[in-house]
Amino acid sequence: MQTIGVERLRLSHFRSYGYLDLNLHSKHIVLSGLNGAGKTNLLEAISFLSPGRGLRKSKIIDVMQFGQVSPWAVNAHIFDGEDIVSIATGQDPSNVSRRIVKVQGDAIQTHLELGHFLSVNWVTPAMDRLFLEPSSIRRKFFDRLVYGFDPLHAERLSKYKHAMMERNRLLKERSSNKHWLDALEITMAQESIAIASRRVEALQLLQEAHPFSDDAHFPAARLEFTEGIELGLNESSLVDQEETLLRQLADNRSLDALIGGAQVGAHKMDFTAFHTLKNLNAAVCSTGEQKILLMWIILAFVKLQTLRNPGVNILLLDEVAAHLDSERRHILFEKINSLNVQAWYSGTDHSLFSGLAHYSTQSYHLDQTGIRVLI
Repeated sequence: MQTIGVERLRLSHFRSYGYLDLNLHSKHIVLSGLNGAGKTNLLEAISFLSPGRGLRKSKIIDVMQFGQVSPWAVNAHIFDGEDIVSIATGQDPSNVSRRIVKVQGDAIQTHLELGHFLSVNWVTPAMDRLFLEPSSIRRKFFDRLVYGFDPLHAERLSKYKHAMMERNRLLKERSSNKHWLDALEITMAQESIAIASRRVEALQLLQEAHPFSDDAHFPAARLEFTEGIELGLNESSLVDQEETLLRQLADNRSLDALIGGAQVGAHKMDFTAFHTLKNLNAAVCSTGEQKILLMWIILAFVKLQTLRNPGVNILLLDEVAAHLDSERRHILFEKINSLNVQAWYSGTDHSLFSGLAHYSTQSYHLDQTGIRVLI
């Protein structure tokens, strides 16, 4: 029986890969090998099957194979349960800073359309410090989750950001164009409330998901907003909230001109997670506990995604197993196996994935000579 997910993956001139062609048929894909062998590069290639700049947030030109002039490309055959869908992405030969995407051989208008065909999510070592990073990092992380529930969320964020930057420019220049400022602030207020509403809905959905039944090994995370208009969104009607925000933007023009940015709006949101068994903010938890809380959030999201979108869901876990003890790894593998998702794992030690032996698994070892199948 075919496994829903990536069935064939081809790379050309991508990072460390001149050319790679993998045929896949399993729910779990394990990549093992020493640091620098190309494991994360392979996961990054898969992450480019989703909107955005991939799991490393790289510039399009930076993922080209070193020393090559040919554009990079990623081509995947995706089995969605009924049909094979071909998705190809790579550098535009006429503009190497631009990425093009084709589905079934036809170019799509916007990368956001990829969300109609599959959902790709990931956990990387760079995310381990999520709860210690500046609020902007957490906000981007959370908004990517919200986008998974509502593809229009990215469009709202883009519209809000454009209006905010234009307002900042006018205030800096001491522009007398009051009508244009009014129009920009109306857009900011409207989009802020729409964005905040989706964030609040997403947080409630995540909180209710309960991805793990074993609270002793994977304690539930209690998610809370700590800053932003989301905190008081339910205190009055959305219309009243929008009018209040609009008044604040107008009243703050002089101060915003001095500090170079808006003091209120959708760009001020922040959130955190609490370790429910210890009632501790994630920011003061141990590194291992923070990792577990992060995994709880991601698995809650993936669980919801598979229920809401029974199509193709892919989860990329870069160096996750090394941070978990044997029992937690087995619980994690069991949970992922129960979800409608194809999971890709990377790690230096293949033995960390022994708990996957009873499931549909393909294992590959990567080194300087290339990639080979492990039996």
